[in-house]
Amino acid sequence: MNPQQYLKRINVLAVVAMVLAAILTSCNDADADLRRMIPADATAVAVVNVPEILHNLNIEGGSLKLPASLHDIVTENDDSPLCQVLAKLPRLGINIESHIYAFMPAKGPLASVMLVALSNADDATTTIQRMTGTDFKSVDNDVKILTTGQLMCAIKDKTLLVARTVRGGNNEALGKEAIDILTGQREPLANDNSPLSTAADNTVSLAAVSITPAALNKLLAGSDAYSRAVAVAPVIQLFTESDIDNISLSCVARNDSIAVDVAITARDDSDYSRLMTKVMAGTDADVLKVIPVTMDMIAMMSVHGNNITDLQQVQQMLNMFKQQQYIGKMDLKPILSTINGPIACGVAADPHLFGVWNAVIAARSSSPQQVLQYIADFGSAYGQMPQQENGELIYGWDNKMVSIGAQGNIVYVKMLDYIQTEGPASDITPLRDAFSTAVTGLYSRVKSDNDISGTLIFTMTDAMNGHATYTADTPVGSNPTLEFLRMLASIKPDAQYTSF
Repeated sequence: MNPQQYLKRINVLAVVAMVLAAILTSCNDADADLRRMIPADATAVAVVNVPEILHNLNIEGGSLKLPASLHDIVTENDDSPLCQVLAKLPRLGINIESHIYAFMPAKGPLASVMLVALSNADDATTTIQRMTGTDFKSVDNDVKILTTGQLMCAIKDKTLLVARTVRGGNNEALGKEAIDILTGQREPLANDNSPLSTAADNTVSLAAVSITPAALNKLLAGSDAYSRAVAVAPVIQLFTESDIDNISLSCVARNDSIAVDVAITARDDSDYSRLMTKVMAGTDADVLKVIPVTMDMIAMMSVHGNNITDLQQVQQMLNMFKQQQYIGKMDLKPILSTINGPIACGVAADPHLFGVWNAVIAARSSSPQQVLQYIADFGSAYGQMPQQENGELIYGWDNKMVSIGAQGNIVYVKMLDYIQTEGPASDITPLRDAFSTAVTGLYSRVKSDNDISGTLIFTMTDAMNGHATYTADTPVGSNPTLEFLRMLASIKPDAQYTSF
């Protein structure tokens, strides 16, 4: 090779290196710029790894064409904000090499904010105007803003800000807040090892979230589903309305599932830490042996029974129980005091009767026969003489047969409107394995209006660490990211969320 050829090759390599460096630098700069816009007083931070998600969906290049199975769901659920965005994804001008960031401000007129890097601001402007039927208006500092209902969009250069506004906020205050964020007028989130900073810097997971209890309660305050859950099980508030410092989640795709790691941060001297130390008991999955495999949902918590009856949330549940006709006259405290380990409740909707539920309650008791005798004595006092069959006490209540019995040290109450022939929930290997090392657990069968179904298992191995797994009911070898996104896209939105 002569010197001229050598120099030409060097020049070509140099140009290639410069191009690659420019591409990498532009990607890193876009993410870094967005991270710097997250204010120091944020109470929640989330990051979505767009490049990794698109890679997992086998969406390559600039076409952004959705897989057919996802596209069909998106077109059927156009009330969902997620589906609206997915449907318009090719025309939104999003920089698909960058992450999407979101945060909740501690105060001010913006309830939540999402930051998106753009590759084409004109495409984003045109598409959003068509979606909302509202035009952007230019304001100070080269920022243009669009407001409709509780939705605000703002664009500066190649950054898109999408926010859900506080109800009743005025446009002037909204505009100032958006300008301050986009122009870096707010003190940025500290670059330290705090949970919020760690979430913002996450570039490995599909998504990462870090949220404080204050922000979590703001999110849940408008949720009808959460209100109904608390009304039935106030014990949920032990986790959602406590003095913990932070809850962090990190979502990754496994070979056949989507997995989420959960970490709770709390001081050793916090009420939460002291309470969990006081009430949490040992692990044991034997309660699953008496719960039918057909239950739609099973919730479990391992407790020292004599320590939980003083909890306000448990007292609320006991008071609700007292409102039940006849059976509400039973004092549950003597029964609860014998519990030393997991207590679980399984429920399933009747497949034939709307609004009718079957339920099973099981608990590890230090005195199972004493509990059975207590219940039998209560029934006898009110003229209810049970049948006895295979060691069970059998009562009739409304349309259900109530079976009360003990299997080893597990005492149970089954309220079913059919004779059980199916096997136990312990036959579900992933469920049994997960609950065997858990102090708190939740198992739920999930089914959407589109007949997309799957299984969610969430467990906490101690008061600070948890793990959730979503597995779709699809053949082995399916794409877990695609199946999870199909499930999310099939969810009908709550009325509280304003769509485009």
